[in-house]
Amino acid sequence: MAQHVHLVYATRTTASRAFFTEITEISRQNPTVKLTLFVERLGKGDQAGKDYHHVGRIDLRHLDVHNDIFINDMHTGYYICGPSPFLGIPFWP
Repeated sequence: MAQHVHLVYATRTTASRAFFTEITEISRQNPTVKLTLFVERLGKGDQAGKDYHHVGRIDLRHLDVHNDIFINDMHTGYYICGPSPFLGIPFWP
């Protein structure tokens, strides 16, 4: 069975996306890799579906629990990265 990867990526602007070209290319070349990009502030010329998928912070209401985050698959792993305020925690122990 193929291992599925879904990168849910959030950034302030499309100009501040780290490794976006590389991530997009990996997603394009691998059918088991999916990318969903949330952007807080759009820039001039940003296009939905190309430069971003959703405006704002990560919102689980925009993700399908079965096809995007695999909630019913007991083998699913989740890796959450970012600064403490982004993660909604006051500090990291």
